[in-house]
Amino acid sequence: MRYRLSELPALLRTPIGRKQLRHGLLIRTTPFHVLAARLYRRFRLKNVKTVTVVGSFGKTTTTRCLFAMLGMPENPRLQGNRGISLARNIRRIKPSDRFAVLETGISGPGQMQESADMARPDIVVVTCIGSEHNRSFKTLEATRQEKSVMVSALDDRTGLAVLNGDDPNVLWMAKRTGARCLTFGLGPKNDVRAENIRLDWPKGTRFTLRIGDEEIEASSPFYGKKMIYPVMAAAAVAREAGEDLASGIARIEKLPAFRGRLQPVTLDSGAVVLRDDYKSAEETIYAALD
Repeated sequence: MRYRLSELPALLRTPIGRKQLRHGLLIRTTPFHVLAARLYRRFRLKNVKTVTVVGSFGKTTTTRCLFAMLGMPENPRLQGNRGISLARNIRRIKPSDRFAVLETGISGPGQMQESADMARPDIVVVTCIGSEHNRSFKTLEATRQEKSVMVSALDDRTGLAVLNGDDPNVLWMAKRTGARCLTFGLGPKNDVRAENIRLDWPKGTRFTLRIGDEEIEASSPFYGKKMIYPVMAAAAVAREAGEDLASGIARIEKLPAFRGRLQPVTLDSGAVVLRDDYKSAEETIYAALD
């Protein structure tokens, strides 16, 4: 939105006007922030192993599980997942950090390339491909093509793609990179899988985590099969990073529910509402009902 100079005094007099001016300034300076983030990542963060999380659903929960699995504190200042927000998140990473975890999203065609250029991922986690972007991309094939750009950005020699092996549109992305691929899911062919899943109300969900030759009895504070996928993805990354899985699982068990994502809310009557209204796309509604 453009403003005439004569309008500035009136805008500066109100909180909403000042907010609009700040937003307009940010939009106009986005190319500068994106360039600064690219340079910062390339030269100052070259020794920081960067994990990017991509997908239609489950990105935030997966990102939180990764922080816990890698023994990193969640950073409340990380907000947004594309454009200037992603650029700011990258600038908040410290050169002394061992790992960085970045959630990356899109709202339309052509945006993932900019995010990949900024993030320069070492590891890419892809959660799933769903109908969330059907207004922008019309088909799941178009959506997966756009999101696969982040996977294609991996270095063929050193990169790692961690893919949901139960989602054919995610598994398709293995063909989009020369990097090594690991799969996670409930199917028997996955490299990381969950078995013996049972609800442990109201604590969460219990299951057996199998990864390589290792078997761990795990507990998650989240509810249902769909919410185990973020834990499996995080375990795959942690195993590759040489982290202790049992300690990581113990940290995940202590994670509080995230607002609007299968969040239990106890009413005055004692009844518990499972609140899942953050996106409410078709797939997440069925997952909540299941």
